[in-house]
Parts: sequence; C-alpha cells; structure tokens
Amino acid sequence: MSAAPDADAALDPSTRANLEAILAVARELPSAEDAGVGGRNAAVLGQIAELAADIERVLDVADGFERLEAPAPPPRIAVLCGSTTDGGAADGTGAGYEGTLGDVDPDFEPILRAALPDGAVLVPYEEAIAAGDCVGALTVTHAHVSAALLEKLGPKLRVVSNYGVGVNHVDLEACARRGVKVGHTPGVLADATADLAWALLLACARRVPECDAYARSPAFVAYDNMAFLGCDVAGKTLGVVGMGSIGGEVARRALGFKMETLYFNRTRRPEAVERELKATWVPRLEDLLPRCDFVVVVCPLTPATAGLLGAATLPLMRDGSVLVNVSRGGVGRLDAAPRLRNNGRAPRDGRARGGEPRPGRRGRAPRPLL
Repeated sequence: MSAAPDADAALDPSTRANLEAILAVARELPSAEDAGVGGRNAAVLGQIAELAADIERVLDVADGFERLEAPAPPPRIAVLCGSTTDGGAADGTGAGYEGTLGDVDPDFEPILRAALPDGAVLVPYEEAIAAGDCVGALTVTHAHVSAALLEKLGPKLRVVSNYGVGVNHVDLEACARRGVKVGHTPGVLADATADLAWALLLACARRVPECDAYARSPAFVAYDNMAFLGCDVAGKTLGVVGMGSIGGEVARRALGFKMETLYFNRTRRPEAVERELKATWVPRLEDLLPRCDFVVVVCPLTPATAGLLGAATLPLMRDGSVLVNVSRGGVGRLDAAPRLRNNGRAPRDGRARGGEPRPGRRGRAPRPLL
C-alpha cells in the first residue's frame, strides 16, 4: 500500500465525505510504538497509518483537479466616462481632464460589450473604485486617468485602453510606474476622420452652413446667383500639418481635387509615400502656411505641438484661407482668431442686424473655420 491510487477527476461529495471520515478515525489511532504493542497488532496499526497517508494523497490530488476545473472569475473592466471642456494637457499627464466620471451611455454599452472578451464584466466607475478589483479600465470621451485614479482602481489593474487614438488624457508616466499597459486604436478612424476633415473643408470653401441658414431664414426673399459664391477647391494648394495615418488619407483625397499638397511633419515620409500622395515635405511650418489656400491640422497633442497654431503662426496664413483643425483643441490657440479679424488678416464677420446671415460677395467667407 505504498502507492497512492490514481485520481483522474474531482471526487464526488459522497466519496470525499467517506474518505475524510476514515482519515479522521485513522488519525485518532496511536502508533504501534505509542501503544506499546508488537507483532500482528503493530502490523495492523502500520497498515492503517499507510492507508491514512494514501487517503491524504488522494484528497490532495482531487483538490488539485478541482482547482483546475474551477472556472476563472470573469475579468472586470472599469468604464471611465469623462466630461471635459478643454483640449486636455499636452504633457501626457492628462491635466485638464478633471471632468466627472460617470456610467457609460446605455446606447453605447452594447457596442462596448461586443468588443470585449466573452464573460468580461463592465463595471461602472463608482463600483470599480469601491471594489478595487478591476484588471482593466476602458476610457470613453477622454476621461482623465491620473495617478490618483490609478490608485483608486486598485492593485489588480493591468491595462488602460482608450476608445480612440489620442492618449494625452492618460498619465503615461504614472501608468509606467505601476506597470499598467496603455492601449489605443491607431488607424481605426483614419478614413472616417479624413472624411470629416474634408467635409469641414468643403463646407467652409463653399459656405454651406451659411447658405443653409440663409435659405431657411426670413432674409431669403429673392434669388441672387452672386451670393455665397465661396471659393474653388480644385487646383488649389493644401497644407497638411501632421502626416500620420489620418494626414495621409487627407492628402489622398486631395488627389481627386487636383490639388498641390504640402505637408509639415517632424520627420519626412518615405519617398514612395510622397510619390503616391504627390505630397511635398516642408520642414518648417512658417514656410508652409503662407503657401496654402487650405490647411488641415491632424497632428497629435504633445508638448511640441501645444499651441502650434496661434498668434505667432496664424498671421502667416493667406488672407481668406481656410484652417480646419481635426486634432486636439490644444494644438490651436483659437483666441488668436478675433485679433486676426481685427487686423484684417481674415474675413470679417458677415452677420446682418438681428443675427441673420448676410450674403457675401466675391467668394469671401464671413469668418474662418477653425
């Protein structure tokens, strides 16, 4: 009886109870030495001791199988929905995103659940910080992930995943100190963002919002074929600030408009990419802006790009040119725009008395699109 019986599955409750009862009785018996017996009685006590050891090994093996067969608890994912009123910090600490952290929008929840592993549990913010047992956190609408929030989420946190590309609202250094990985979704929205950038560009060039508002207003009483002429896009010069995946798609769409494309980027793109997009690298933003009729900003918000377009650079743009910013708001200092209008560096406001739109002439828009 020196070898323990094999156990290839967890024990059923009845068998386990019987073995534990036998083991309890065996442990109550003294050893042959303690009992002061010899001969056949000593042999019987020795066999009982071996049986008890065998039962212990069987129970240990069964316990191991039960642990293996027990399903792992489902991963718990904290959902962080923030609200903010500015463009966030450019230093990677997430400063400026101190908004509220609430539950996920009910209409949005099915989309999140479809993207999660089977069995994963979405945990609202308040429950997540109360339990402190989430292994992941999903940020939606740029919730500020600070060092203090990481501490509240608890020691089990292993990853913060951003529902989007930019991560300037996440304290990357704090995550690195805690060994928390940070994920995002580069490339996923390149086409969609480029489409919207072009929608804004065309809407401004052809004055679509103003035309729509004017046509719906009481001021529209007669047809004027010279009103709201806007400006041509085809054959003009496009400047792209930030030639990443989105910037490349913006430039690709410019091919259909027979535009000359210039781009400003911290590093030059490969020659094959430049040939494909028919794009020319301009190493200095100050040299790009005066040459462009349209400028689309698609660079990330970093310490180097914070305030990139402001009082020092916006005056370099051509009169009547169009600026479309689809990056973070902190890249552009929009408070410079009123000064530019006052100095004649951009078209004046074109609203008539009472706030009704007034038709412009000769293709000049009443205000820049920023």
